[in-house]
Amino acid sequence: QGLAEPQNESRVIENLVAAIGKTDNHLDFGFLGSQYVPNALAAHGRADLAYTMIMQKTSPSYAWQVGQGATTLWETWNGGASQNHTFFGDVNAWMMKTIAGINHDPAAPGFKNILIKPNVVGDLTSAKGAYDSIRGRIASEWTLKDGEFRLNVTIPANCTATVSLPVSDPAQVRESGKSASEAIGVSHLHVDGKRTVYAVGPGEYHFTGPIAR
Repeated sequence: QGLAEPQNESRVIENLVAAIGKTDNHLDFGFLGSQYVPNALAAHGRADLAYTMIMQKTSPSYAWQVGQGATTLWETWNGGASQNHTFFGDVNAWMMKTIAGINHDPAAPGFKNILIKPNVVGDLTSAKGAYDSIRGRIASEWTLKDGEFRLNVTIPANCTATVSLPVSDPAQVRESGKSASEAIGVSHLHVDGKRTVYAVGPGEYHFTGPIAR
């Protein structure tokens, strides 16, 4: 990510998606690729494909290893070498950043501003994550039921956050039971495709709205 010129990024992603399709949406890389491929897909709107690769029931995939009884990360997909290979651990960070949606803001180092951008992928109907940053605990927990997306967010003191919801209509977003436009500490920034983006201050927030399809 960031290596291709901006005008070529879409073509690179198209080629990457095509290459993944040739492996029947299976992983085709080692620990170096596991650090970059899922993140590049998520950054370009294909978190769903990265999740599909990770959760394949047949080898090679992380879910296949779990199905074989793995409780740690194996060095090889068939478990023939080290049974505790931390180099594959970036998939855990990917889940925290992409599914739970907790991200740092490059423009505000040290989590001075936090980017909250959860993704609903695959058959998931809920997810949660927390990170004990230098400024305090950051938490994100979401559920999806009957088309309604619910997101609970905790932002530490003296921090701000940019919250991106998978809800396309700001008029239908509520925070703690009231319209988000009336919520204290919540400011609407813009609509980004099928997502509505807000700026919030420190505290706990409870967003709801119909998920964009």
